[in-house]
Amino acid sequence: MARRFNAVLYKKGVAPQKFTAEIVAASPANMLDIALVKFPKDIEPLLQPYSIASDIDKTSTLHSISLARWGFIYTPNRYILREFPFVLHTTIPVERSPRNGMCGSPVLNEREELIGIHIGSFSKTQENEYSFVTPASYLKILVEAYHHGGQAAVPFYIDTKRWFHLNIDEYITYSALYNSFGKVEWEKNVSYRFSHRELQKALLEHPDATLLKIETQRIKWSAEETALLLFPKEAVSPSSVYLYDLQQNKLIRSSSLF
Repeated sequence: MARRFNAVLYKKGVAPQKFTAEIVAASPANMLDIALVKFPKDIEPLLQPYSIASDIDKTSTLHSISLARWGFIYTPNRYILREFPFVLHTTIPVERSPRNGMCGSPVLNEREELIGIHIGSFSKTQENEYSFVTPASYLKILVEAYHHGGQAAVPFYIDTKRWFHLNIDEYITYSALYNSFGKVEWEKNVSYRFSHRELQKALLEHPDATLLKIETQRIKWSAEETALLLFPKEAVSPSSVYLYDLQQNKLIRSSSLF
């Protein structure tokens, strides 16, 4: 999607409204996969925003409203299966083919509060199906980035522990664990979506690892502002490196060189 794009607002009792919207803050698809869109002032009174839920109740019954290829889809009885720092896994009681177009849909709790944004689904078998939902709490970080020149800190968690911060527009391209002799015990090039679960598993399998290395880049708009560049063939921004001491539990270096 382009940074500025044409849109049409359809609302009962109001003639269709054509306007131009603008993406003013974004997080990469392999991290939060979410964007903040600014609407013209004359369109804002026609919108009906949701309130953001103050917390996530794992026992709550969720539902979503989607504009898919075949029209509106109301999906009741969605339940949280697992909770990770950047994403929730929920049930997805919808046949596979109608799911096209569900991305970007609001996922709501029983009080009609926004829990998160549907960003995709996983379907290896019918017994192993779930959806990905970006927690709505990160919308507040996008708003902060909009007001501070694109700068806003996103906490990097493992389990429930905050290790360090990334900027909202950073995405992880590589992670590795080193032992006390400087030898790589585990490494992962990130080709699409960064997995906290894989890193957690690696930490359990390598309890003697002493150093975590994370490499990141930042998303960038193409020259024509028609696309966000992610995982380009040639780096479009200097890479950053984070070194985290696993024994002392602290960040020891953040640099563009390693």
